Amino acid sequence: MLHQRNRRGGAAGAAVLALLGALFAAAGAVMASQGGSTVVAGVVALVFGAALLALAGLALRGRGVPDRLALTPDGVRVSRGDETFLLPAAAIRSFGMVPVKGVRALDVRFDPAAAPAVPAHVARLRTAAGPGELRLIVVGERPPFASPALAERAHEYVARHGLGDWDDAAG
Repeated sequence: MLHQRNRRGGAAGAAVLALLGALFAAAGAVMASQGGSTVVAGVVALVFGAALLALAGLALRGRGVPDRLALTPDGVRVSRGDETFLLPAAAIRSFGMVPVKGVRALDVRFDPAAAPAVPAHVARLRTAAGPGELRLIVVGERPPFASPALAERAHEYVARHGLGDWDDAAG
């Protein structure tokens, strides 16, 4: 398992964001309605509250983040809710670590012609390199992405099951 999202933690975080957003929006509305010098502070609080509410909405949708991401002997399995997609091992060309803004990401490169149609929840993982590359997970040396052991385990798993070449230089 490369990644498994904790639904309860995400829901709790979204609830906290929504509560704070509602409080800031309400306080901003009260301050703005009082007029005078509090109008500017009220508008700032309203905007901040709206931003927090928008973040809560995005957190609830889990936009772009799969619930489960796993390497299996059959290929790469990406799940979100009840939708599961298997990128078959026969379509996979290679895996590798690719530098991305100061961290590294585990990418999988595959032949799009040999893979089934990529659903929307997986298409969000595509990289700028094109339709034949997915960014699976970010792995770095510093928090919050500190998990270099994950990259080592993924490399060992790919080699053990013959899922594809390992090519850190590609990407």
